Amino acid sequence: MHRRRAAIPALGALALAAAAAPASAQPMAVAATPRAAGPEAAAPAPRCATIATLETFRGAVRVILANGAAPAPRAGMRLCPGDRIETGPDGRATVRFDALDTALQLNVDTTLIVEGGGAQGDVSLVEGMMRFLSSVKRVFTVRTALYSLNIDGTEVFMMVRPGEGALSVVEEGDVTIAADGARLRAEAGQAVFAAPGRAPAMARAADVPPAFRRYLTPEGSIDWAVRVPPAALAAADPTLDEAARALADGRLDAALALLAPPAEGAQRPADAPRLALGAMALIARGRLDEAEARIRRALDLAPDDPAALTARGYLRQARGALDGALADARRAADARPADPDLRARVAELALLRGDLALARAEAARAQALGPSPYALAMEGFAELAAYRDDAARAAFEKALALNPGAADARLGMAFIDIVRGDLAKGRAQLETLAVLDPRSARLRSLLGRAYFEEGRADKARAQFARAAEFDPDDPAPHLLSARERYAANRPADALRALERAAALAARRAPVRGARGLAEDDARAGAAQGRVYDALGFEELSAIAGARAARRAPESAAAHRFLAEAYRNRPDYGPARTSELLQSQLFARPSKAPIQPALGESNLSLTDAVGAARVSFEELAPLFDRDGLRLDVSGTVGDHNLASTQFAATALSGPISVSFGAFAFDTEGDEANDDARHRILAAQTHVQAAPGLTLFAEFRNRETDEGERYFSLISPRTGNRFSTTDNRARIGLRFEPSAESDYVALAAWRKIDGLQQLQIGPADTSIKGLDAQLRHDRRIGPLQLSMGAGWARQTGDAALTFTLPLPFPLPPITVTDVSRTESNHGEVWAYGIWKPMPWLETTAGMALYLSSDSRDNGAERDWLRLAPKLGAEADLGGGVTLRAAAGRMVKRPLLFDETLEPTQIAGFNQVFADLNGTVSDLAGLALDWRARNDLWLGVEGTGRWAARPDPRETGGVGRYETVRYDVRGLRAYAAWLIDDDWSASLGAEVERTGFRGLATGPSSLTTYAAPMRLRWNGASGLFAALDVTPFHQRARQGVGRGDSTDVIVDAAVGWRLPDQRGTLSLELRNLLDADFVYQDAFVRTEDEKPRRFDRDFSVVARAAFRF
Repeated sequence: MHRRRAAIPALGALALAAAAAPASAQPMAVAATPRAAGPEAAAPAPRCATIATLETFRGAVRVILANGAAPAPRAGMRLCPGDRIETGPDGRATVRFDALDTALQLNVDTTLIVEGGGAQGDVSLVEGMMRFLSSVKRVFTVRTALYSLNIDGTEVFMMVRPGEGALSVVEEGDVTIAADGARLRAEAGQAVFAAPGRAPAMARAADVPPAFRRYLTPEGSIDWAVRVPPAALAAADPTLDEAARALADGRLDAALALLAPPAEGAQRPADAPRLALGAMALIARGRLDEAEARIRRALDLAPDDPAALTARGYLRQARGALDGALADARRAADARPADPDLRARVAELALLRGDLALARAEAARAQALGPSPYALAMEGFAELAAYRDDAARAAFEKALALNPGAADARLGMAFIDIVRGDLAKGRAQLETLAVLDPRSARLRSLLGRAYFEEGRADKARAQFARAAEFDPDDPAPHLLSARERYAANRPADALRALERAAALAARRAPVRGARGLAEDDARAGAAQGRVYDALGFEELSAIAGARAARRAPESAAAHRFLAEAYRNRPDYGPARTSELLQSQLFARPSKAPIQPALGESNLSLTDAVGAARVSFEELAPLFDRDGLRLDVSGTVGDHNLASTQFAATALSGPISVSFGAFAFDTEGDEANDDARHRILAAQTHVQAAPGLTLFAEFRNRETDEGERYFSLISPRTGNRFSTTDNRARIGLRFEPSAESDYVALAAWRKIDGLQQLQIGPADTSIKGLDAQLRHDRRIGPLQLSMGAGWARQTGDAALTFTLPLPFPLPPITVTDVSRTESNHGEVWAYGIWKPMPWLETTAGMALYLSSDSRDNGAERDWLRLAPKLGAEADLGGGVTLRAAAGRMVKRPLLFDETLEPTQIAGFNQVFADLNGTVSDLAGLALDWRARNDLWLGVEGTGRWAARPDPRETGGVGRYETVRYDVRGLRAYAAWLIDDDWSASLGAEVERTGFRGLATGPSSLTTYAAPMRLRWNGASGLFAALDVTPFHQRARQGVGRGDSTDVIVDAAVGWRLPDQRGTLSLELRNLLDADFVYQDAFVRTEDEKPRRFDRDFSVVARAAFRF
């Protein structure tokens, strides 16, 4: 799910209202539906310049104005100096000081006086408990009878008991305490206590009176709420309402005391609600087995009791069985059809499962039953997930009008403010919610995300740490912390955080359906791959990316990262562009920028060194807000190298538009090695309806280049190539349910080219149409991917050459015109199944059919059946075994981007072969994490290919077959030396052998041992060193060629603060080695990778986000 909406079902109101905590005995709050506030009165004329605002309240709350008047409290009431707020035994209130960007939460039995600032301070806490949360570094002063507290942009809990003492607990930041001219400074984790006759001093639990002690050692996490709709409780028992209020206040022991079950022999059907509510309290304590026993008794007494069914639903949710929880919620709603809250519970669970259509339908049914803040909030979140922001805002506003203290609706308003571009306002709402529910881990994660987006990394880091403290089983704060650490140039810390998140991933089952968990896993895997890449662990990076795309095929983030991971692999051009295409089709409207260069497969560029290889995606925000995003990168270097890539992306509600341009110029390393590329690209995503996203893209490319490849044997010919490439694509993504996904594509492309060959110029024109369809579906533990495609391509060529005649006749000019036509069809299906937790198996079958014809009479029609098999096994002890075998047929050049999976168990199957090449492939790999800081692996692959080779004799055309095999062996070792340093060592052997090739080498063997060293400093500075010894040997008939050398590349750079970009300087081929390196062009259609620079060069790179 796209970043903007991903938080809504997982971290939004669902986490506060009814999202179950992990099944590992995490306690949680159980809240009865709050009483609705009355209609808001007309606001009186301002009595003063507003100092503060009463934002929320519930229970017994009094406001006494400075003039002695005591108007009824209301949400939005302005507060002036001298105004007094008092909460009763069940009262709570939230006050916000807008000018100071500060929120205060008043607990029960609390009295607070608003002061005017200056020497009087900002507020006076007379008695009771108060929590302070501020996001800005601005002093806020709280006066008590015993000392004054000066708070600088931090979080503090305060408690005052007249005649007994005053306690201040610093939870984030630092404070200064002043009393009788003395000053004391306290930092996060410290507490200060003062009493009559006792000066303020640092305090521990043993140093304070018992009444204060429990606030120095607070209870564990209370992170989510179980709602008990009032109509679901039998009104015959008045203690139930009191128990529900106790649960809402977090007083679990008091609630359980009120809910003691009657003796087993004396139980009646009317006792079912009491048993059910007691079970909910036990779930809140994490005592699931005891809760299950009470639920069983309740259902035995009253099988259709709504409270008992609701309790069982929460128990099932806590154990990760969302389908069962949804079934119970439906039964409860049907048992009491007039209750809107019970129906809203169905909508909530549908959202958690990712079933947007069902959620919207159930929310509408709930609203038809009558006004309910809970039901309105669920309607708002369903509309927000459907990109209907205005409808969502209207629902949340109605909920807040009914109950200003509705936390879930207020959270929804915060999301709308953020995605609409008002980050400061949304963050302020989150701060208010955090003081209302200070121990909510998910709220802390969201608040940390907001701070991170505002560029306040320290505060973000503190909130992520608090979230992890409050809920040790929630992976979200670790994932977010990894993002913050990566942005701070601490990839080692980021990797550890990601691994902690991965270990906890299954604990999110209570709040995420199977698809949501798979998407989380894929996003985390893609993030892990990006971190591996920054550490120089390229093999691990590709493995992580492939695994992420395989486990969540609908994850745009996973496909996009895998495309980036393939960027420097020979022969992987079509695989890279295919993964990018799949990421575009699975994406929703966002500010993710288009990357023009990434979508092309034959630019013949040399990759950057180390962290200088920044992508636009890793600069992406955590909240995708409406507005404009600009990304710019550029490169300058020797040989008149200059390139620029630019992307402008706009997001407005359900529509995003991105425009990009790429320009590249170089003179090359020698004569006729120059290149000039110009690429323009534009794409749009439109959320046309819930579950339906439309996609369109247009690309234009112009290239003029020389002979951008080198051979160990064949001399350079002096050929030149110029092309103009235009393509247009439209597509859609349709999600009819949480288990089903469809993507469809239609494409048109036309390439006009001019080749200046030795014998004369050749004009070519190729055009065609392509259509593809893919369907992904989950059926229990089985993940299916099915698809079909058809492509038609026609080509015209005119070769003009001079034919010499015997003297004295002049030569004549001849133009040879030819025409080709290709049709390609395919049907395929893959299934991924985990029969055991440690084993993942893949099985697939494809049917490829094709026909090719030329105007010289050559024809070829064929049909190929292609089985696919793969497996990945976790053998324990950090050892993973991967194996794959299969057959693949190369699609026509014009449309070599496929929706078919590009890999089997992590082994690529889509290569840059010639049209119609049939490849049988096999691979076996062993990966071992020998220690926490050491990874070892070895991979062997083999590919046996047969490609059609058109030939002509005496004017009659025919197709012959060229066969070749590619066998490779790769080994790697990756070492995380410490927090700053990492190193990797590789060994590669690859041999290509040809049979039946008219021209070119008969064999090419390459040996290489790449070594990489990376340093990433806390200041954002980084350095990289790559050393690659290699040896190549080529054979062509009796001819042979060999090349041996050592290539050294180095880079230094700086990752700018706040994810603004990177700057770097590279020294390529530092030893100025004079060598020839044979690229893979001899077996590919048009892929010309550049692994090394052929002489010493200096390259500067920069990338920026605005």
